[in-house]
Amino acid sequence: MKSRQNHSKTGSQGRLVKRSSDGVIEARGTEGRLLAHFNPHTNETRNHRGDLIGKGNRLASVMRAVDEQSASPQSRGK
Repeated sequence: MKSRQNHSKTGSQGRLVKRSSDGVIEARGTEGRLLAHFNPHTNETRNHRGDLIGKGNRLASVMRAVDEQSASPQSRGK
């Protein structure tokens, strides 16, 4: 498996992992939890439950949304 770290402006960190067996790219959160995955063969991005997010690679949007959510004052206990 290849892994690439993704550091955002907020300092949070996630990673993209490409499975060499089937080419699927996974977006994982800071604790290693699966956020979503992109299958290049079907050209679909799905969330951790398997629900379709959209056609094409939407992993950057998923990771950006998670970073924005974790940076909001409400998630920090204000």
